[in-house]
Amino acid sequence: MPRKDNRVDLVALSGRRVLNRRGEPLGRICELFLDMEQGRVEYATLQLQMNAPHATHRLIIPWSQFMISSDREHLELGISKTVLEAVARHQF
Repeated sequence: MPRKDNRVDLVALSGRRVLNRRGEPLGRICELFLDMEQGRVEYATLQLQMNAPHATHRLIIPWSQFMISSDREHLELGISKTVLEAVARHQF
């Protein structure tokens, strides 16, 4: 039986779309931060797709909160767009 390949090209993840579990667009991955000792992604920077024109916000989110979609075309995040926008507005 063939073994499923669980490896992902980190360069290909940069710029990848992020949707919430309802399929609503949240933004795109900008950067990935590696834990050099563990050899795995620790955090990702999400550039939010805001409703306000010319508004761009970036949030650093733990990688453990993301899921790669079954078709590997996008990432999923279990947080609503409303919550992410509220957090972005209150950043220091």
